Amino acid sequence: MSKNKKGLKERQHERQMKQQRLEEAQQKRRETKPKKNSRRLSRKKIFLTISLIVIILGVILVWQFSIKHFMTIYISADGTIDPSTATISNLDNSHYTFTADIFGSIIIERDNIVIDGANHILHGEIDTNSTGIKLLSGRSNVTITNLRINDFQYGIFVESGLNIVISQNDLTNEYSIGFDSCLNNTVIENNITDSYGAILLAESSNNSIIKNNLDNNNYGLNLDYGSSANTVSGNIITNSEHAIFVSQGSNGNIFSENNLETNVEGMMLDRSLDNSVVGNTITNCEGAIGLTYSSNNQITQNNITDNQYGIILTLSSESNTISGNTIRSGDAAIRLVYSSNDNNVFENVIETNTEAIRLDDSSGNSIIGNTITNCEGAIGLTYSSNNQITQNNITDNQYSISVTSESNSNSISQNVIKNSDVAIGFIYASNNQVTENNIVDNEFGVYLNSSSDNSFFLNSFVNNTNQAFSLGSPNTWDNENLNAGNFWSDYEEKYPDAEKLDQSRIWNTPYTIDENNKDNYPRVNRET
Repeated sequence: MSKNKKGLKERQHERQMKQQRLEEAQQKRRETKPKKNSRRLSRKKIFLTISLIVIILGVILVWQFSIKHFMTIYISADGTIDPSTATISNLDNSHYTFTADIFGSIIIERDNIVIDGANHILHGEIDTNSTGIKLLSGRSNVTITNLRINDFQYGIFVESGLNIVISQNDLTNEYSIGFDSCLNNTVIENNITDSYGAILLAESSNNSIIKNNLDNNNYGLNLDYGSSANTVSGNIITNSEHAIFVSQGSNGNIFSENNLETNVEGMMLDRSLDNSVVGNTITNCEGAIGLTYSSNNQITQNNITDNQYGIILTLSSESNTISGNTIRSGDAAIRLVYSSNDNNVFENVIETNTEAIRLDDSSGNSIIGNTITNCEGAIGLTYSSNNQITQNNITDNQYSISVTSESNSNSISQNVIKNSDVAIGFIYASNNQVTENNIVDNEFGVYLNSSSDNSFFLNSFVNNTNQAFSLGSPNTWDNENLNAGNFWSDYEEKYPDAEKLDQSRIWNTPYTIDENNKDNYPRVNRET
């Protein structure tokens, strides 16, 4: 074979091999290349995907633009506002008016100004220690009005302020208004709701808290640490745990004409002296007025209705006056317990309570001139001695005067007691004196059980089913020195043959209750 023929065959073989490799490569690409249909998205899916992306981007943009940055605004001593971009107008560096809502705090360094919220909102940061409006120490003659303040730890806080006026604001904060070491300030006609403490005073005196509406706060008004000589008047306080709480030497305050309704505790005085609680209306509270370790206070002319407890003095609350109050429809109207001594309880009207007046372990008290009707127990003494019960009008009660459990040496005199199951009852009580009482139309005029050495004279026992009943212990039913016993309306029926002794106005025959109890000087005429 020639060289040319050999070269031609080799070239043909090479071409065949290249063509074969090319076809194999093309076949491999065809096998590994995805089908066009598997990558194609429908127009509907593309539209939904784009819409979702647009929505997500929109939400992000709205969220970013909605973020408000908490700012602190200063009203400086020279009257300027910092930052100047704050939405507050400034008239003559003395009258500052909100022009929009603000998310932030205001610090006041200037005196003799008015902050007018123009009914805008000052927003705070919840769960922070921020203060809505803070008056730096020593500010004076600042008025804050027409502002809504929400979500701060303190809505308004004043330290060592003088002649500050807070009026006609709406506040909802942890503590809405706080005064520390302040004098002669006025809080008037504000609405405060849903706060832990609505108005708080510490070491602050001669302030006026007037005509505010406080609803659904834990503490409505708290006077603490020597906050004295304040006037609290005309406020409406509802749905609170503690409507008014006064403590720690807060003395000489006046609480008048407030309306306290549907609170757990209406008014509590703790370790406080010389306060006056007068002319308030207290309804639907668990406790209306309570005193602990508090003395020389005046509780007068209050209208107390539908409370579980009316007025309670406890833990050495001494020398207080409780007078002229009307107390209706409660479990206990007036209660003196745990060494609440030397108090005066007089001229109160007490109706339809379970207990009207009860003394427990309390001595030296005067219960005078009260009107008590339709109660289960009118006046009750337990472990209470040397008290005076006189000139009370006690009608239509189940038990009128009950003296029990070593309640000794009490004086019961000049009372009118009518229509009771038991007018005067003694159980384990001795050395009490019962004189000049009018005891009429009761089931038992006097009932004695395990009680001795009590004395009864110059009383009138009239038409009682049982004039006097004793379970044998000896008591005295006359005063030999005065030749004076008691008037018994059934005497002539029991002793038809008895005669009058000369001009002495007594009968010649003793009135016998039992062998240990006799009136040796029964009176002819009824003493009134």
